[in-house]
Amino acid sequence: MSRESSSSPESSSSSRSTKDILKDLCTYTVSSADPGDRLPHDCYMIMVGHLKSQEHMKMLLDMSESQGISSTKEGDEDQAEYAVLKSENVESILEHIKLTGKTEQLESQRKSHFVYEDNFNSSLTTMMETRSSFEKLKKVCRIYEHREGVNVDKVMAEHENRANASHSYFCERKVPPDEAKALAFSIAFYTGSKSEACNRGASLIARKSNGQVLEGDVENEINEAAIILYYLVKALSYIPFYWGYVTRACQLTYDELKLYVPGALITWIQFSSSKKGKKAVNSKAFKDRNVLFKIFSLTGRPIKHFSNYPEEDEILFLPHSTFLVFNHKTYYKERKQVIYMRQVELGLCTWSVLWVDDRIFDENWENKQHMEYAAINALDINVHFIPKSSTDSALSFLRSAFGQRLKNQDTFRIVTDMNRTNEKPAHNAGARLIKAIRQMGFSNKCLIFTSDKRTAEQILQSELNSTERQSVSVSTKTNDLRNFVNFDRRPTSSQRLYAEDSNHNKKFGSSAHSKFLEHAHQPPWAVLAGYLSPTHDSYVHSKLGDPAWIPAADRCRLCEKAIEYEGSAVSSWIGVSRGESEWVNGFVDFGPVTEYLRDFLNSTLVDQNKILKYPLRVIRTYFTKDEQLNISQLICLLSHISDIFVSWSIGFVILACTIHLVTIVNSKCFPQPTRYEYLDLYY
Repeated sequence: MSRESSSSPESSSSSRSTKDILKDLCTYTVSSADPGDRLPHDCYMIMVGHLKSQEHMKMLLDMSESQGISSTKEGDEDQAEYAVLKSENVESILEHIKLTGKTEQLESQRKSHFVYEDNFNSSLTTMMETRSSFEKLKKVCRIYEHREGVNVDKVMAEHENRANASHSYFCERKVPPDEAKALAFSIAFYTGSKSEACNRGASLIARKSNGQVLEGDVENEINEAAIILYYLVKALSYIPFYWGYVTRACQLTYDELKLYVPGALITWIQFSSSKKGKKAVNSKAFKDRNVLFKIFSLTGRPIKHFSNYPEEDEILFLPHSTFLVFNHKTYYKERKQVIYMRQVELGLCTWSVLWVDDRIFDENWENKQHMEYAAINALDINVHFIPKSSTDSALSFLRSAFGQRLKNQDTFRIVTDMNRTNEKPAHNAGARLIKAIRQMGFSNKCLIFTSDKRTAEQILQSELNSTERQSVSVSTKTNDLRNFVNFDRRPTSSQRLYAEDSNHNKKFGSSAHSKFLEHAHQPPWAVLAGYLSPTHDSYVHSKLGDPAWIPAADRCRLCEKAIEYEGSAVSSWIGVSRGESEWVNGFVDFGPVTEYLRDFLNSTLVDQNKILKYPLRVIRTYFTKDEQLNISQLICLLSHISDIFVSWSIGFVILACTIHLVTIVNSKCFPQPTRYEYLDLYY
């Protein structure tokens, strides 16, 4: 095994001319091409930038050495590169990236050569106007499926059967049935034998939208084929982001491989398929390819449910996805080149939002849905989110050439939380971020999205001067957040339906899964919410000793996975609290935990926001063992958690967590001031 490197980053930054690339794209004949035919890789990628010097390249490569992990096989799943790719810290190298052309040249040359600006979605919307329909889509797809020796009717029937089986996903999101079938059909068509046709079309539309002139017959073909891409992009906008590892197998030439040096920033302007996880698809077609891309995805979409080949567990990247090359290795025994990349968002589009939150990369981060909301049917503005978890990482990005390019642009905004537990001090992290960016000369609009508006405003008032507070707003309301990241455009009909559906699911989930809890006591309860609070490691260890205790971090993840498994019916009203398990002073008994929460709720709901007139009282309620099991089975947690423990061959189950249920006693049966009760369950 050896590490690939180049004598100079500059030497690898050039590729073929635009004229040659366009010639290949325009002369490729879709109808006569074999399913395995592929255009040259550089038809679909562009170099955005590279490291300024070998010194900076060494800084990047040293990140994997610092992990202290070595691997000798491509298939090792504990490679140091994986740990680095998952960490946001690798993006700090962006400060040392040099654009391929100066910032001023970037704007002037973009239309003639570079395709940095992501105008893809808006171009599709303009091209389609009112010409889209399911029948028109099938008609165009049939043309593409025509080739010698192929039973077109059979192939089209396979696509339609897959669409019929999967389109309910879109119907559940309030998409009309005919359009839902078109969305599902477009993904089935892509995952058949026509991914190359879609990728060629995506590349040509991207180039056309940036001012490159196409030949007349090619332009007519692309205008016709745009309907496929339109529905494909629209379908993907309804599918959540996948944050995690993926693997992509490709065949690259020696010259193309030279572009992928550590520190290179590469944009793929086609739809890019990959497989979820750290292994490539196990088939001959993929095994023979000489390059594996190991990627940490931020915006890839899981399309297994819609694919003609669900066993491939495909993650699909949209055109204009950009990646930072972290490392490039050659595994001689396997005869593979392995390129490690982290997907990055750089604001190389018309509309972008820098979002800073300490939990932004957590799999179950509650605000992720608001990012996805901005994508629902708002194809014409195509907002890109630049995720950062701390003040330092956000400022690092803003110091880079990419951040400087966005300075004081009306199409760039910043969202931050106020409190971040990964910073010291934690309570004013949002204010410190805004103060720093104002000192850097950024006057862009900022929103502090917080659970405590009054405290946040007091912090801003005390720590920022009047000039620094300009264009800064504070809100606790989801609608304000969504309007802000939607750049104050009115929600589309699909977005409104999406929001209404989310609210409906919350009500349904709460009523369906809390029914037992509401009637287990007399007088009856009205259950509002609940949370799982795993106890401190010291307590669990003292009960179980060394043989079989489970650390709090793992117990928290088990709870989160169980909640995630059940979907919105449970996640809409139950969450996981890590405060008790992470308390710096060790074990806190269950009584003080509920008292701390009571005091917090009273401070917030009674004293500050004056939502409630009377202070809350805490009543500790205990259930019998049988009642505990009934509740566990009702909320569908214990059975799934037990399955997880059994798979680990642990002979007994002890979760050692507390379920706190926030309830309001029915005033008709119990005419006293509103009370909140907390239920403790022990497994």
